[in-house]
Amino acid sequence: MFIQRNYKEIILNAKNYVTQAYRYILAKLAFHLNTPAKQVGAVVALIVLWMLSGIFTSHDDKESEAVNNSNNLFKAIKVIGEERDQVLKLTGTTEASKKVEIKAEVEGKITNIYAKQGAELKQGDKIIGIDPKNAREHMEETKATLKQKELLYQSTLKLYNKGLSSEVALNAAMAQMKQAESNYKSALINYKNTTITAPFDGIVDLIKVDEGDYVSSMEHMILADFIAIDPIKVIVNLPEKDIALAKHAKTAIIELDASKRVEDAKVTFLSKISDSMTRTFRMEIEVNNPDHFILSGETVGVILPVKKLIAHKIPQSALVLNMEGSLSVKTLNEKNMVNSKLISIIDEDSDGVWVSGLEATQRVLVLGQAFANEGQLIESLSE
Repeated sequence: MFIQRNYKEIILNAKNYVTQAYRYILAKLAFHLNTPAKQVGAVVALIVLWMLSGIFTSHDDKESEAVNNSNNLFKAIKVIGEERDQVLKLTGTTEASKKVEIKAEVEGKITNIYAKQGAELKQGDKIIGIDPKNAREHMEETKATLKQKELLYQSTLKLYNKGLSSEVALNAAMAQMKQAESNYKSALINYKNTTITAPFDGIVDLIKVDEGDYVSSMEHMILADFIAIDPIKVIVNLPEKDIALAKHAKTAIIELDASKRVEDAKVTFLSKISDSMTRTFRMEIEVNNPDHFILSGETVGVILPVKKLIAHKIPQSALVLNMEGSLSVKTLNEKNMVNSKLISIIDEDSDGVWVSGLEATQRVLVLGQAFANEGQLIESLSE
């Protein structure tokens, strides 16, 4: 009898280990699978595990139950609910908040490159200089013409006031003065455009010309790329299935790597139209980046808090599938009667998972739950 009893205990313990591994894999799959291909592979793996667990199944259920109860193979823990964010875990790509291609607006030879690639500039700082000789001469010429036309208008006005000039002559003098004024303003702008400056606070990303190159506004030549990455944007292509939860999100957490994250990112835009090819919705998140640690084009993790709810932290091994294939846990009431509770995983840590669907305070079976049936009375229990 002693040998037979030890044999049964070994069988039951082996079955328990297989079952625990089975439940752990179920929990992982339920939280991470999101494509049909992965789901099919998961089903095949689960069938294999189920067959293996069947090897250790006893045909005498009553005898197994008696052994379990007598040897305290059931264990429960008390868990208390906490208010916690339900989150969506997504992936995004960083993008410069501003980006311009600086082009030549005047014709001439490059005489100076004031800023190096990668330089951080303030708005108005010099980047590139174009030979100003022709532009300066044209500006001075138009300035002299304007002065001449102003004098002509003033003299014509005096004659008109004395009745010695017609209204037609006065209007003609005024028109010439206005045209000269317009020509001067245009020439002055061209002169100023010989010095290319930063359009906003940002970084010179790439300079595409060298000193001595000849540029023309007619060729639409790009001289440099200028960007701003503080703040920087994170672009998320939001799946259609998540839009109902995500459309009310105001903040986000950006995970840059295992050790660095940004907590105070702001959701600034969610498109009302899905992409016709991917059926996803574009979301933009603004992230402060004063030290320029985050670069444009990086892939980052995005945690999107979508609503508050009461959640419980339990071991992953406590998770089971009910007869309908839904994720659940086995709980005990005040009389140690077993109940099966449907749950949803909302987050996970290294030492457990956060689930919703339980009462504020709940006793959860964490050992032997695979053998516990709905309505069963657990007589021997460790807590």
